[in-house]
Amino acid sequence: MDVESACREELKNVAEKARQRAEKVTAEVNERLRRIVADGTSELNITDVLTDDERESITRLEIPVGVTSIGDYAFSDCTRLTSVVIPNSVTSVGYGTFSGCSGLTSVAIPDSVTDIGDYAFFNCHSLTSVTMPDSVTSIGHEAFILCSELNEIVFRRKTKNDVKQMDNYPWGVENPETIIKYEP
Repeated sequence: MDVESACREELKNVAEKARQRAEKVTAEVNERLRRIVADGTSELNITDVLTDDERESITRLEIPVGVTSIGDYAFSDCTRLTSVVIPNSVTSVGYGTFSGCSGLTSVAIPDSVTDIGDYAFFNCHSLTSVTMPDSVTSIGHEAFILCSELNEIVFRRKTKNDVKQMDNYPWGVENPETIIKYEP
């Protein structure tokens, strides 16, 4: 085997090990979240959830039913996180909760959420779309600032006038007239 082929093979092995590690960490974190909630916790805080190593590895997040509040910075800087499942038990997303999650591509906010905190999705470079239910009545200051790929925030059952009257409009969104959309 020549040197170039050997290097390619070694890179494949390293990539496969990293993928396996990410899957293992993702499964461990999601299981720990289920145990935390089973023990009676309804708010997830940064100290409850992830180590720095886990922040760099987790790719999928499934917040368990029973969580009512996702605390400040709970999942910030999870750079490899691509998807989040938020259950209908959650009513608020805290300050900076998903800030710096540069791999996150889309988020569906469940019907139970009423409040989204300041900077909740700050610096989520890959975020392209967010779906908002009519239950959301408050979106924090610059909640979507530096989301450079964001091309739509869809509000279900809210009018343009309803949305523009919400505090902090347009929440750090560049070009709100083209990005913010409304569904009946």
